[in-house]
Amino acid sequence: ILDATSPRPAVNRDVRAPGEGRRIPASTPRRPNPTLRLVPFAQDHASVIASWVHDDEQLEWLSPGTPPPLTAAKVRQWPRRDGSAYVLLAANEPCGYAELNRMRSGTGNWWIGHFIVHPDHRGQGLGHALLELLLEEAFERLCAQTVCLVVFPDNARAIRCYESAGFSRVGIEYHRFSNRRPRARLARLETTQAAWKAPRHAG
Repeated sequence: ILDATSPRPAVNRDVRAPGEGRRIPASTPRRPNPTLRLVPFAQDHASVIASWVHDDEQLEWLSPGTPPPLTAAKVRQWPRRDGSAYVLLAANEPCGYAELNRMRSGTGNWWIGHFIVHPDHRGQGLGHALLELLLEEAFERLCAQTVCLVVFPDNARAIRCYESAGFSRVGIEYHRFSNRRPRARLARLETTQAAWKAPRHAG
């Protein structure tokens, strides 16, 4: 899972234009006050997203189950029938991608997959902003009770980003992928609706 970290953009979770996705104003050192929007993934986004992964190691961290090289066709296979895929736009240009997928354990449990930020936007806080919008979507629209994700334990930068958005480490999981041996050792992080509604999100 590839991410962007602090400094964090300011997040306004109260504005949504019909048909235009969720909007938040953000402030970053390189791009003052751009408008960020979370919109549904479209097929023509796939080639742009594939171009963000530059080598096999990056693909391994992002998607252990996807054999290299990453192509637009493979990105189009990521969205699941039991979930939704989203693109983060900055000034109408794609700068992030992720999915919210329903877990088999129940309708109130969801997981984030294929979380990635455009390489040119990393380090500007857009990863945190994308997480905030995904959690708003999960807890407010999808009525999720918990949202989790998995990440390689040595991906410290990604873990810091997730923890800054309220995720906590809850354990280690082992996943087997058809194109990968041995099994992947992954850290599981989780947040809850109650934690998301805590005072740090008030107002």
